[in-house]
Amino acid sequence: MKLLLALSITLVSSCAALSPAPSSPPPENSTQAGHAPTPFSADDLRRSFPDGTQLRFELGSIDAEPQVQILSFSNPSDAGVEVQVELVDPDGTVVVSSPVETAMWEELQSHASFPEADVTLTREPHETRLGVAECWHYAVRSVQNERTLVTHYWFDIERPGPPVDFTMEFDGVLSYRMEMVSDTR
Repeated sequence: MKLLLALSITLVSSCAALSPAPSSPPPENSTQAGHAPTPFSADDLRRSFPDGTQLRFELGSIDAEPQVQILSFSNPSDAGVEVQVELVDPDGTVVVSSPVETAMWEELQSHASFPEADVTLTREPHETRLGVAECWHYAVRSVQNERTLVTHYWFDIERPGPPVDFTMEFDGVLSYRMEMVSDTR
C-alpha cells in the first residue's frame, strides 16, 4: 500500500510539474519590431524540409473549379532550399511551372510575419483533409478598397512550413481557400 501511495504521489507531482502548452509561438520568432512572432523560426524550417519534400495544396476562389499547387523542395542547405512551384488543373495538366529558385530560410520565415496590431493569434485544433491538428491560427485584418479583409492562416504546430489551411474573407464572406492536401515529409 505504501508503494502504491508513493507511486501515486510521484505521478501527481510529475503531472503538476509539466508546463502548459504555450498559447503563442515564442517571442524570439518575431522577425521585426511591432510584428507578431512567426509560427516557426528559420531553424525550425531548416530542420523540417528534407530533400524531395513535396506539398500539395488545393486552391481557388470559392465559386471556381479548384486547382492544385505543388511545392517541391530540394537540395536543402544551412542557408536555404531550392523550391519549384507548379500549378496543375483538376485533370493533372501542368498549367504553370516556375523555374527552380533558392529560398533562404529567413525569407520563408518572414512570409508569416504580420504587424502585431493587425493579428489575432490563438492556438486551436483545426481540421483539414490531412486530419485534425493543433494549430497556430493567425487572423489578419486589413481594409482594402473600403472592404474588410480577414485572412486566416492555420499553421500545424507539428508541421513547420506553410499553413495547412488559408482562407480569405471579404466583409465576412469566404472568397478564397488554399488547403494542404498532401505532405511527403
